Amino acid sequence: MNKKRILALADLIEQQQHTSFSAESGFSMSSYVHECGTPSCIAGWASWLSFGKAPVLADEILLFDRARGYLGLKEDAAKSLFLPANYQDQDLYTPTQAAETLRHLAKTGEVDWSVSS
Repeated sequence: MNKKRILALADLIEQQQHTSFSAESGFSMSSYVHECGTPSCIAGWASWLSFGKAPVLADEILLFDRARGYLGLKEDAAKSLFLPANYQDQDLYTPTQAAETLRHLAKTGEVDWSVSS
C-alpha cells in the first residue's frame, strides 16, 4: 500500500466538484471516466495520476488494474474502494466522503466507507 499516493489522491479528489457522468470534469463514483474521457471516480483519478496526468484508459479492466497498482492495493481492497455498495448512485458518494475513506485507508490499511460523513 502506497500511503503517500493514497493521501495525494485524497487531496486531489477533495478539490473536485461532485458531478454527473455527463460532466466534463469533477468527481462521480457512477463511472470510471466521464463521457468525454476525463477521470471521474477514485480509480479514474488514480489512473490519471499514474499516467502523469495523461488521458485515462477507456478499458475498465486495465484502468482498475492500473489504479490498483499505482496505489499498491491488493485486489480485494481495490474492489472495496473502487466499487463500494451502490457506487453507481452518483449522489451517494461525494468527493469529501471519498477523501475521508482514502485517508482512513492510509491510516489503518482498511477500506471503510462508513467512516465518511
